[in-house]
Amino acid sequence: MKNYPALAAHLGAMNAKIKESQRMSLKAKTEESQRMSLNAKTEEPLRMSLNAKTEESQRMSLNAKTEESQRMSLNAKTEESQRMSLNAKTEESQRMSLNAKTEESQRMSLNAKTEESQRMSSQLILKTFNYEEVYLTG
Repeated sequence: MKNYPALAAHLGAMNAKIKESQRMSLKAKTEESQRMSLNAKTEEPLRMSLNAKTEESQRMSLNAKTEESQRMSLNAKTEESQRMSLNAKTEESQRMSLNAKTEESQRMSLNAKTEESQRMSSQLILKTFNYEEVYLTG
């Protein structure tokens, strides 16, 4: 029985080591659990925030690209419409100017021919009159 106090001391020391080991293990498990819980709580809002920011960024980028595409398309259509309108107005103006010049040229030519015909007719009448006068008085 001499060994009982030594055995008791040994068992007490072993008990203390087991309790310390269990305490340390429980502390480590608790810390790991708390760390994982905190990470999960932190990661989910961060992930959701990042997703929201990414989606918003993509939506804004798509909107900007769509607006730019629509603006460019509208500009191209407007420029084409203006070009076609200007071409049509220019062609109409040129056609009207040509028509006016042609009509004026034809009018002047007809006037000149009429005047020439009248002048020649008058000269013929005068020659005939003069001839008759000379012939009759002659």
